[in-house]
This record gives sequence, C-alpha cells and structure tokens, in this order.
Amino acid sequence: MTFQVSDALKMEAFKDAILLSGNKGLQKKIRWVNILELLDDISLVRPGELLITTAFGLAQDKELQEKLIPTLAGKKISCLAIQTGYYLQEVPKRLIIDAERFSIPLIQLPQGMSFSHATTDLLTRIVNRQFGLLEYRERVRRQLLQTILDNGDFSSLVKVLRQHLGKYPIRILDSTFNALASSRVEPALLSTKNLTKELDQLVQQGYLDNAETDHSLMQIKAVDNLIPAQRLMPILASGNQVLGYISVLNLPAKLSYEQSTVLDQSSTVCALLFLRQIAVKETENRLQGDFLDDLLAGNFLSTDQVEKRAAFLGYNLAQYGMILLANIDDFSGYIHGKNETDIHGLKNNLLYQVNCAIGNHTNHSFITRLRSDSIIVLVLAPEADNNEWQNRLAQTIRARVNQQFPNLSLSIGIGRFYHSVTDFRKSYSEAEKSLHIARKLYQTDAIASFDQLGFYRLLLENGTNELDNFYRETLGALISYDQEKGTELEKTLAVYLEQNRNAQAAAEELFIHRHTLRYRLGRIEEIAGIGLDNAENVFNLQVGLKLRKILR
Repeated sequence: MTFQVSDALKMEAFKDAILLSGNKGLQKKIRWVNILELLDDISLVRPGELLITTAFGLAQDKELQEKLIPTLAGKKISCLAIQTGYYLQEVPKRLIIDAERFSIPLIQLPQGMSFSHATTDLLTRIVNRQFGLLEYRERVRRQLLQTILDNGDFSSLVKVLRQHLGKYPIRILDSTFNALASSRVEPALLSTKNLTKELDQLVQQGYLDNAETDHSLMQIKAVDNLIPAQRLMPILASGNQVLGYISVLNLPAKLSYEQSTVLDQSSTVCALLFLRQIAVKETENRLQGDFLDDLLAGNFLSTDQVEKRAAFLGYNLAQYGMILLANIDDFSGYIHGKNETDIHGLKNNLLYQVNCAIGNHTNHSFITRLRSDSIIVLVLAPEADNNEWQNRLAQTIRARVNQQFPNLSLSIGIGRFYHSVTDFRKSYSEAEKSLHIARKLYQTDAIASFDQLGFYRLLLENGTNELDNFYRETLGALISYDQEKGTELEKTLAVYLEQNRNAQAAAEELFIHRHTLRYRLGRIEEIAGIGLDNAENVFNLQVGLKLRKILR
C-alpha cells in the first residue's frame, strides 16, 4: 500500500518522463515531494522525498555535478527528477553514472511538463496512500482488540494473523517453546521433541540473549533440521519477562508495511492473552492448592463432601492417588540477591514447568500445590502404576526443570498409591520420608520412592533418639578413632561389607593390598570390640552404617 517510485512513473503526469538510471531503486517509498530550482542548498531535502528540479546552474558547476548524487544518497532521497530544455539541455553523464551506482532513480522530465499538475497529483496519491495505511492500521487494531472483547484465545489471534499474512505458517509459543496455537504448520515443527531442540539451538546461537530487553522482530536463518527459517517476536510483560513468542515461518527478509503492522499490533494483544492466561492459571492453582492442602490435612467432614468439592474443580477422587513431593535443593542460596518479584516469577515458572512435564508424560489427572521451596503433586489414576512408572515421572520432571533452570537442582520423594481418599495423606507422609532419605543418601538432585527404600523404611518407623543410640553403640568408637587418627576404618568396613566380605574384591575397590586390608579389619574388630565372623555382629554393623547415612 506504500507509494513507490514505480507508482509515480505510471501516473499520467509522468507519461513522457524517461528513467535514465537507478532501476534498482524503483521500489523506494515516496513520502513527500520537494521542488528546488537551485541545487546550491540541498540541506532542506528530507529522506523519502522525490526531488524535482530545473537544475539551474548545474550545467556550468562541475563540482556540484560530482557531489550531487552522493550527497542526495546520504540524504536518503527516493528519486531525483530533472526537467531539461530550460537551464539544462541534457542530464550530465556524471549524474547518470552515480545514480546507477547509488540506486537512486534518475528521471528526465520533458520541457512542457507542469510542475503544479505533477506535484498536486503526486501529493494527492501520497496522502491518500498514507490515509490508507492509517486506515489499515486502525482496522487491524480494531480486529485484534475484538479478539480480546470476544474472550478469544491464541487460536483466535492466529486466525486474524492468517487473514493478513496469507500463506505463511504461524506459531504462537510459550516461553519454553510449547506450541499454544498454529496455522499451516507441519506437525513436525510442533512436536515437543523438535521444539525443545529448536529452543536449545536458538539459545546456543545467541538469538535469545537479548529477548528480555529487545522485543523487535528477529530474523532467524534455517539451521539444518533444527531451526526453520522464521521471524520471531518476543512477547514481553512489565519487568521484561518473556511470556512467549510469535513465530512466522518463511517470511521474506524485507517485510511489507502490512506485514510489519499486523505483527507489531499483534504483540500487544498476544501479551494481554498471556497475562490473562497467567491470571486464570494462578486462580486455578490457588483453588486447587487450597483443596489439596485440606485434603492432605484431613480438613473435611466426610468423603462425600470432599468428592463433591473435587468434582467442582474437575477431579474424580474415586481413583488411586499418589503424592510426589519435589523440593528445590538449597533454595535460599539459589534466590540470594533476587528481589521478591523475581522470586515470585521463578516460583510460578517452576510450577508451570512441573505441570508441563507431568502433562506431557501422562494422561492421568493431577493437582499441584506450590509451597515455599517445594511442589506437592497428587496424581490420580484408574489403576495404581508401578515403581518404574513413578520413577520415570520423577525423572521427567527433574529433566524439564534442569533444562529450564540449569543452576537449580530438584530432589523428589514419592509415596505409594492408595485407593481411599482418607489414605492420600499417608502417601504424602511417605513422600516426605522418601525425600528425607534421598537427601541424606545423595545430598542433591535425588529421587527416592517409598516402595524402594527397603530397610530404610523400617528405620524411619523408630524414633531418632533410639536410632542414634544404636548407631553410636555399633560405630561410635570406630568413627571417633577415625576422627582422632585421620584413618579410614569406617570406609574400609563399609566397602568390605558391600563386597559381601570378599577380601580380594574389597582390597581392589579400596586400592590397597590384601594384607593391608586384613590389618585394618583386625583394628576394626579391636576398636569396635566385636568379631567380623559373627553374623549378628555383621548385621548390626550394616544397620549402623545405614543409620550413619540418614543421621549424619
């Protein structure tokens, strides 16, 4: 819809005009018309102008001929039209050569041409085009705004974009490249696996480094089968938080006014849709979280009452339920130096990533609750899934979080499935115990299922004081000796028992000679006051070593 030099040459007023050079600049936009009789003061020329002149004095001024076109090119004019027959019989060759070099259309106007008629016609066309562009911009704005007023979603926005962008495939993606809506996009470019690879490549190549501060439309070049050629526009909220992206595939390098306008206008509407989605989700999370709190605390009068409340939220509690407890390792250290807004955004994003991971992993319904540095998940299933499935779910969650937050680690405890609503709190208690053991055994980035804790489950049933007393009775003297003398007798004992009292295997594991091992074992028996050939003594030592792991 913009008015170009090529459009001017098609007008009746320019029917006798001759294009001398500068053909490559015919697509330049004409924003205004300027008439100068004298070319000695071209400082008044503005970018985008079509300059009409009689070139008075140009024929005799060789210096002006040399610098005219380069100077006008620096001014970024769109076109130079020179009338011959009065002060100039023919356009100097210097101008023709330079105009071609700088891609400035150079037009020769006939002697009898009326400047008044030409400029009036040109300005009328230009102004009409400008009004047309403004009208188009307003029409797009109203159309996009209507999607909000009609309570439309991302698919509604894509529908509007498709009307204006035509054949080009469109995707709307969230901040982690989950596809929210699309049009004319190949299924492969919407799969979670490929979108994850695409995001990784964009991050590696630095395309998203400035996404939080620069919301301009990025031109992305294709990279093998990992990144499709596209224009990518970050959608930002206040505080420069990236909410998501509008991606249009295969758009040309140079966008038309219409394409630029609709993408620019769409970014605001897209941001509003994201913010509305966040507000709705936060409300849902709060209602679901409050319900889960009451469910696990037993704050309900009857099973019938809690099942009705669950049904109102869209959940069927007449299923098996299992609690998964995910806890951020060293959360206080991770958020050190961050303000409250950043911490709130981090927690919401973490909850979102966990929800996405679970939703992508299973069709089972689930409820999540964010608490300080942890996330509680209740998974509801028609049948109780096995330990392998539970561990895969936990690994999926941890992998998703690690991908989005490389410097954050997550430890996860898993309870057992129960069929009764009143027993779901047991699963929560088991998840807490599993998480506690996982942290003791592996410190960080750990996963433990209650069903797989084995002997540790029995240890957890006893009070801490009694466990501590037993541990000190069996290993206390040995540990004190190690601390005082700087020896490794406790480690030697642990490896020896792990190798089923196979001296050769234990020595190899410890990188010591068998005679050295036998000497150490003798010292262990002497200091601990027990014999390693007694089965009951060995059992007590094994229990003590396990207690050492969870009590230290």
